[in-house]
Amino acid sequence: MRELQYHDDGRRAEVRANPSMNGIDYAEVETGDDGKPELHVFLLRSLPPEKDVRLFSAANILIDASPDAEPVQPGDPVFRRGENRDRDDVAVIPLDQTGSRSPYVLRLVPSPEFPLEDVDPRYRSATFSFLPETPLEIDCLRSPGRPAPQTTVPDLNYLAKDYASFRQLLLDRLSATLPGWLERHSPDLYLTLVEILAYVADQLSYAQDAVGTEAYLDTARLRTSLRRHVRLVDYPMHEGCNARTWVCLQVRDNPRVKLHDLAFMTHPEGIPAGETEVLPGTLRLLPQASYRVFEILPLPARSDISEHDITDPEVLVRHLAGSVGPVPGHVRSRLTEHRLKALLEAEKNPEELPALLTELAGLLDTLLDDPGMVSVDPGAVSDAIARYGSPNALKGSRLRGRNRLALEQMLGNGLAATDQLHFYEAHNTLVFYTWGSTNCCLPRGAVAATLRDRWRDEKAGTRRLEQLRVGDILILEELVHPGTGSSADADPAHRHAVRLTAVQPGLDQLRNTPVVEVSWDEADALPFPLVLSATGPAPECALLTDLAVARGNVLLVDHGQTVLEPDPARLRGERGTVIIAVPFAPPHDVVPAPNVQLCCVGEGRPGDRSEGPVEYEPVLAGAPLVFSQPPEAGVPASRLLRQDPAAARPEVALFSPVEFAHPRLEIFERLPEPGTTGTPLPYERWLPRSDLLASDTDDRHFVVEVDDYGVAHLRFGDNVLGARPAPDTRFLAWYRTGGGSAGNVGSDAIRHVMRRGKIQGGSIVGVRNPLAAQGGTDPEPVDQVRLRAPHAFRTRLERAITAEDYAAIVMRDYAGTVQRAAALMQVPKKGPVVIKVTVDPLGTVDDDAEFRAGVKNHLERYRRIGHEVQVGTASYVPLTLELTVGYHPHHRQGAVLGALLDRFSNGVRPDGGRGFFHPDELTFGQGIAVSAITAAAHSVPGVAWASVRSLARIGGTGLPPDGFLELNPNEIARLDQNPDVPDRGWLSIKLEVAR
Repeated sequence: MRELQYHDDGRRAEVRANPSMNGIDYAEVETGDDGKPELHVFLLRSLPPEKDVRLFSAANILIDASPDAEPVQPGDPVFRRGENRDRDDVAVIPLDQTGSRSPYVLRLVPSPEFPLEDVDPRYRSATFSFLPETPLEIDCLRSPGRPAPQTTVPDLNYLAKDYASFRQLLLDRLSATLPGWLERHSPDLYLTLVEILAYVADQLSYAQDAVGTEAYLDTARLRTSLRRHVRLVDYPMHEGCNARTWVCLQVRDNPRVKLHDLAFMTHPEGIPAGETEVLPGTLRLLPQASYRVFEILPLPARSDISEHDITDPEVLVRHLAGSVGPVPGHVRSRLTEHRLKALLEAEKNPEELPALLTELAGLLDTLLDDPGMVSVDPGAVSDAIARYGSPNALKGSRLRGRNRLALEQMLGNGLAATDQLHFYEAHNTLVFYTWGSTNCCLPRGAVAATLRDRWRDEKAGTRRLEQLRVGDILILEELVHPGTGSSADADPAHRHAVRLTAVQPGLDQLRNTPVVEVSWDEADALPFPLVLSATGPAPECALLTDLAVARGNVLLVDHGQTVLEPDPARLRGERGTVIIAVPFAPPHDVVPAPNVQLCCVGEGRPGDRSEGPVEYEPVLAGAPLVFSQPPEAGVPASRLLRQDPAAARPEVALFSPVEFAHPRLEIFERLPEPGTTGTPLPYERWLPRSDLLASDTDDRHFVVEVDDYGVAHLRFGDNVLGARPAPDTRFLAWYRTGGGSAGNVGSDAIRHVMRRGKIQGGSIVGVRNPLAAQGGTDPEPVDQVRLRAPHAFRTRLERAITAEDYAAIVMRDYAGTVQRAAALMQVPKKGPVVIKVTVDPLGTVDDDAEFRAGVKNHLERYRRIGHEVQVGTASYVPLTLELTVGYHPHHRQGAVLGALLDRFSNGVRPDGGRGFFHPDELTFGQGIAVSAITAAAHSVPGVAWASVRSLARIGGTGLPPDGFLELNPNEIARLDQNPDVPDRGWLSIKLEVAR
């Protein structure tokens, strides 16, 4: 007979609570002091307090066993009390022998002496074994068994996989279960249910097939599946990249505008060509496919203060001297009156202004790391507590950003705000100054020019180009063709952007004309000769001047438009910058809470059970999402337009409400709606990542995955790799739409301004892009990904093993700055293997310690364990070269000599070509052949013959053996022709008249 099975034993608690009842809890076999077995029977409750209390005797004890088991006889029990209240009382029953391995059952039966009235009938037995230390592999308490219902398996077609076959299967089944149903018309309710179920079955069947299809790279069809597959082999599948270009503004007066309040666009349908400004409300009525929107690309925010940030020295000094409050007083205590007075007087002596501005900018920059800027301002302390929970959170970059904002507010327009743009009418068109010379041009490779300035107030010594600063972008442009004198014939290819690296005011005292000397980086060297003045065509033969100009008020823009609808919210960052974010569209507007089911945790105790977190993957309503490579700060203008689609990042950020302030969080404040009052609400920012493998538990990161339709899906972490959004969170999203090859518009295609805010102090009267937009790339095709991904890791070097690997990595990652790299491995008897990497920078022979340190740090991630990397520059070998040249009698000797000196120089020749010994013409281990020198001399007009008398290292004479001067692998030839420094190479040319 089977016993009653149960899950919760409620009777046990009742017996324990009844002082007149007791029972057996469990039994265990132990070994006694005499070595014989004993059965320890543990009771449900303690024995009565009387001495020598007995609940039963040997006459009450029966031990049952299976027929094959060894019988065991019990002895008279001995009752023992527990050592403390936590230990149960126990009855020790001696046994005559050790039983077999099968289980035994101890039973208590009534006897005349002990009728067992105080022992509960349900607890008069216990099962025990003579192998107590043997672990059980199954649960002792089995779940209640239920008889399985008797069912018959229906005859089904298990090959059904699509809608039609599932529909027929259901119809066949209904014919067997409902033989009286004969209707097959579409309005029939049964047929409607059949078709619905067939549709659902078809979807489930497709999902089953998709699991196997998307599990492999060769068969996967979804773009998201391919991206995850190739990520495992470090292949950077890209989603395209947006285009960039430069725009020049024509302004009236000196306007100021917030960074995000301006956008630019190509000419849309329905707008007159001469109309410069387009309102956002008008734009909604225009066909979106007829125009492209470009927004200002902000460069990385600089935390330092340079002379470029001082927009108006006079206003800055006036605010420094006249502002009232604890913060201005603290700033004045760090500056001396002598420096402020010198800055005021610099207006009369503009040549000294750059040096004074640099000094003042350095002094202001020291204030950015000054905690006193916060301690003297009660508002800053309370704001830090509200934002971060403690004023001690203001340190490092956060302290510099906060102090920068305080200085901007105190100094007004004298110090440029990080989110404000200044334009100047004097910068619309900048004219080159030729110092009275005619037929002038800037040669190919030029890196400097002189601009003509004008007096704003000659008596006061003020100028119109006082606001021209280091870091400004100028576009050099040909206005008139020098051959025809017509502006219509100007070459559109003769336009070039440069970033100024030096600005020095000067004065042509002969003509009392103020000038500005400007120069730019070698990377921005002029790629073509730019003619400034020339003699016009016959018969007038008039002098044509100002054939080329420089354009100021230049901005870097990229293709894409910020989504501003619906329900835009304004968020102010730590540095005062305001951005616009919008909520997700339903059903993704709120993070769903997990499903909770009601359950019972015990008798009379209801509870709930969570089914786990609900998957939350919102989508962005706007498409396509912009992908852009973050720009670098302080780089030449030519590098700002170049982008690598594999390095492009999605232009999106999320913001969620913050319940508690924490120093780790980057806080944004949600400002009240315009025209309303209220307290700003704190929000924290979530940033996109390519994956979450490196994200920590509480990192606010997410992944953007673009599907085959261009829709961006956002995937969050699981509280292990990245944080999971809390239920009921309402996100705000900032993102931009656009990008791809559609943004590669031609030059002068951008002609309109879209203003989103106020312009103060002036107006914008014109806009154009002199250069075509470039860099726009469409998403990588999936077929190309399948083709390249499996073999990409074989072609890209990710670990340096040999010396050649180190050189190859430098050449690959520094393609724009290094001409060639070489490496040599040295294996000492003791210590690590030394890898000596030698680099040959482009366009220079100088040793740059900072550049070498950067190359070394870059090689650290590729360095093999046990290798020590040392980076050095090339060893330049000065040469001695002696030539004898014969020239034709009808050529002038001086002209031929000058042409030969240019041909064998180390610079750029007047025609734009490089000299024979230019640093970029020679590289590591490249020897010099006598025949090459002879051929170069013969290329000069007027040379009849040439002979090399001597070619050797400096200090040597004669010709090298076999007519070839060999160099070591780390050596580069050098010949500077500088008579003041003859140890850098020496050239001697002897001219004779050819006979």
